[in-house]
Amino acid sequence: MLVAGIEPASTRPQRDVLPLYYTSAFGEPTLVKQCRRRIVHHDDANVSSSASASDVVGAPVGVPDGAAAGSGVVSGVVSGGGSFDDSGGSGVLGASGVSGRGPGIGVSLDGGAVSGVTADNSDLLSDSSDDSDCTDDGEPVNDPMSYISYAAGSIIDLFIGTHGLLHPSLIVHSNMSINSDHHPVSLSFAFDSPPPVRVDHPRWMWNLSKLEDPSCSYAPLFANRIAPFHDDLVSLLPSTACPDFDALGNTLTDCIHSSLTESVGRRLPKPPGNAWFWTSDLQAAFDLREHLHTRWLRSPNPFEQCKRWGEYLAAKKAFQKAIRRRRRQSWKQFCTKMATQPLGDTTGTLKRIIRGRSLSAPFSHPEGPVAAASTMAQHLRGIYAGDSLLPNRPNAPPTPLMPHSVDECPFDADDVDYYLRKRLARRRAPGGDHIRAEMLLPIRESLVPVLYLLFQLCWRWSRTPASWRLAQVVPIYKKGDPLDPGNHRPISLTSVFRKLLERCLYDPLVSSAPALDVVQGGFRERRGAPDQALCLHELCLHHTLDYGSPPVLAFLDIKSAYDTVDRAVIWRALETYVSDAMLGLLQHLFDEVSVQVLVSGAVFDGFWPGTGVLQGSILSPFLYSVYINSLPAVLRAPFNPRVVERPPRLYNGLWINSLMYADDVVLIGTAESMPLLLARVEAHSVSLGYRWNPLKSVVLNAGVGGGATGVSPGLGAGVSLSLYGQAIPTAHSFTYLGLPFNVKGSLDTDLLLTRNSQSALGAMRGLQSLGLHSAGFSKLLSAKLYAAFIRPKLEFGLSISWFLKRHLKLLEKAQNQCLRLAFGGHRTSSVVVFRHLTNLPTMEERVDILTSKMLWRVHTQLPGDTLLMVLAPSLVSFKHRLNKLAVKNPIWDPTFAGGGADNSLALDRRGLADKIKVYRLDSLQCRLHPAPPVSPPVLLSACRPSLMVDPILYLPMSVFDRSRILRWRMGWLPARPVPCRCGAPHASRNHLLECLGVASKLLFTDDPLGADYLPNPLDFWLNRLPRMQPSASKLVSSRSFWSVRWPVMLQIFLDIDMICHPDAEFTGKALDSSGSAFLDWLTPVSSTTSVSGTPPISSSDSAGITAAIPHLLSH
Repeated sequence: MLVAGIEPASTRPQRDVLPLYYTSAFGEPTLVKQCRRRIVHHDDANVSSSASASDVVGAPVGVPDGAAAGSGVVSGVVSGGGSFDDSGGSGVLGASGVSGRGPGIGVSLDGGAVSGVTADNSDLLSDSSDDSDCTDDGEPVNDPMSYISYAAGSIIDLFIGTHGLLHPSLIVHSNMSINSDHHPVSLSFAFDSPPPVRVDHPRWMWNLSKLEDPSCSYAPLFANRIAPFHDDLVSLLPSTACPDFDALGNTLTDCIHSSLTESVGRRLPKPPGNAWFWTSDLQAAFDLREHLHTRWLRSPNPFEQCKRWGEYLAAKKAFQKAIRRRRRQSWKQFCTKMATQPLGDTTGTLKRIIRGRSLSAPFSHPEGPVAAASTMAQHLRGIYAGDSLLPNRPNAPPTPLMPHSVDECPFDADDVDYYLRKRLARRRAPGGDHIRAEMLLPIRESLVPVLYLLFQLCWRWSRTPASWRLAQVVPIYKKGDPLDPGNHRPISLTSVFRKLLERCLYDPLVSSAPALDVVQGGFRERRGAPDQALCLHELCLHHTLDYGSPPVLAFLDIKSAYDTVDRAVIWRALETYVSDAMLGLLQHLFDEVSVQVLVSGAVFDGFWPGTGVLQGSILSPFLYSVYINSLPAVLRAPFNPRVVERPPRLYNGLWINSLMYADDVVLIGTAESMPLLLARVEAHSVSLGYRWNPLKSVVLNAGVGGGATGVSPGLGAGVSLSLYGQAIPTAHSFTYLGLPFNVKGSLDTDLLLTRNSQSALGAMRGLQSLGLHSAGFSKLLSAKLYAAFIRPKLEFGLSISWFLKRHLKLLEKAQNQCLRLAFGGHRTSSVVVFRHLTNLPTMEERVDILTSKMLWRVHTQLPGDTLLMVLAPSLVSFKHRLNKLAVKNPIWDPTFAGGGADNSLALDRRGLADKIKVYRLDSLQCRLHPAPPVSPPVLLSACRPSLMVDPILYLPMSVFDRSRILRWRMGWLPARPVPCRCGAPHASRNHLLECLGVASKLLFTDDPLGADYLPNPLDFWLNRLPRMQPSASKLVSSRSFWSVRWPVMLQIFLDIDMICHPDAEFTGKALDSSGSAFLDWLTPVSSTTSVSGTPPISSSDSAGITAAIPHLLSH
């Protein structure tokens, strides 16, 4: 066993306690009784010890690679080095025992155990000053904390653990230099009981990157292996005997596994660490430093010691310089790769980095992963046992008789191919067969016919291979105590073949199953969370208009919703709607599934769940909707009119007093009806076998003041809203589907903007550490990443919100702050030019664009059975949010919705895009030509008056040239008042143009100059730069045109930069004004190509943003 720690080195006598070491290699954090020991370190000395740590609780969890079972080594770093004992060369720890350890310090320990490490011994030991168990040479000492010197202290105080150790021995390696004032320390020991079983990686992995090699033999190998299997399936299809599906599934899996192994080869999991960073040069510098440090330690005399110390310091400095150089080099490579690769790859890379940096709390156990898997399995057994089901509930319908006709199979081979290519998710964890979607795409041509035949057999016999019915459950932490298994969500990893089969069954199942209630909006086509939130807002407004007071809202949470489903309820609901083959296949897929628990590589043996639908299955959300579909009808059943008056408003003849979004339920009622509604949902849960969670439910407007008692007006004092006799908490606001609602039942715009702004700024600061700042990614890439990662956080819910001018100012302020962080501006710098150069709209424009798209979708795309369309006929007043947004939106026009029953005259998507482009152009013209007496903006007027990404952001040029041009455009060059070299006291923008004679230098006889050439010739020529590489026939003329202008422009920018920064040093590439990168790009080639890493620029998208930057589009 091996644990690492550090201890300060010193040349003075040191007194310390035995180190406290804290690591997950031996167990979870435990509380122990601290027994302090005084230790005197000495090089080349025999040190005796006797120490123990008592009252230790816990158990070890693992043994690292290379450690033998029943033994281990704990390593750390302790102080040591030189000769420093004031007691004649012997140091003592505890009582007796001597052990020599070469150049380091050897300490023999009588017992004790090891658990982990911590720092700041003064805090750890401050409460133990009365401990008399500290000794020095057998004499008790009362030193309350470890002390080395006034400037240093030990960061290891005590080794503790969860198991007793046999024959422990501590070694301080004082002959090693780790570029620090500390030395490594290791503790060797043997367990008095066997350590936990070592867990191997549970996944098989292959070198999938080799599949992109054109010479890869994976597809031919698989085609040859799968051909006999295809013939067998053809012969089995008409047979009247049920085939062995397990054998068929194993054969298909083996063909893929063997073909992958032979073509690309297996690989082991990538070890943690930064091996990619370490180079041979760094290793050589490191070895030299260690060699010189060892020579210094072995110096024969003080003179040689001084000489060798100087050599060691020089090597140490060289190694540090090499590390810094390697950091700069790797950072530059990373930024270049992010800027040149496709945007999808860039965003995927950043998502993986963010996911890797995010804090996670995996489920664990003090005794190791095996014990953790067993504990989680026992917890899930209790959930899946169905203890809440009624004993006399109706049974599930019997399995239909087999075989079925394959002519009724609702999908064909083309559907299988389409779902494999377009709908099967990539980069997902595999199931128990270790196969991922990326492994199937290269062999699609030979695999699809085989899968179609196999799916037909599954349909015919309502059977599937056992590997398709194996769910490996991975606990995903939600919140609360991470050691509580109930605070983890059990996500099922299933076979990719099962996912593909479920995808093929999904559309036929939805089309043939009983219609879901209109209030159910979760996981349904053309229904989203904002639509459901808008419906709740409008229903609450109707309630206020009808009753004169806001409604009482109860937001209810179902405990372990998917895991406690009684599947018999689903099968009874589908029995009379779907075909026998469909029903039998669904029953087989879910009733005969086995569950394995996978925790930290440990797999617990499978068990058969009695209830639940798999979290992670494609069919589970719809099946759950079928399961809970009877609840709205139960709630809208009429009450006794003597108790609750009849509802004054119906929608298509329905009383809508609840909304559902999957398992998120909200009840809408009066103070009189809410207790009765809660009684109904309680009775419904008992009848179906699920349970509500009162503590995670919330009631709005339940009582005066919204106190914690849940007292509802009209119920009487002391009467609370409750479920199962437990009061439901109340609040002043609640976030429903990500959107905050207040006690009035209205969308809380102020709270929404506050949360969105905080979320966006927090995410922006997180991306700054990844390179989204002025010294990191390019300005264009920064704008792309802002639009892809940050702006959606600002925009969530804006399309259905009503804004005042102060709200728009807050939104604009939040966007400006994010953009300043991206391009490096100070806290009050203008972002107008940067936003225009990157073609980013203002937040006011974004609100109008998003609202117009929402209105277009509502009026032309939503089917008639959606709840929003059911409510639409009653949303005609200006008080209603939908109508108010339509009237005030500057883009939307009622004629866009068209006419006729099928809206055949409605505006199409391209027409809407044109309207949005015209709107943005009008907004740009208003900014360029404001109404008097406001003056036109100087910097913005110098830019191109069009909606496009400015070419200066992506045309090939050096970083120095691009920096100067961007600073000139944004008004940062010149930045502050400086004297000109001609003697003028202030080198302003206009003065520099006149002093340097820019107009005459850039005046060429063959140029058809326009009226906009003066007064700013530099911006005139910048606005004429090509947006894309000219065609092959025009490359020669384009190069000759710019070869006489581009170098002159760059030289002018260099002169301006040198004038504005007289104290700066310009050397090397900073003085190069040849513009060779841009001119080489204009050199004729064999075929027309675009800018590397940059798509062709256009301005024909829906938001007026270039189609070349698709991530800037608002969908």
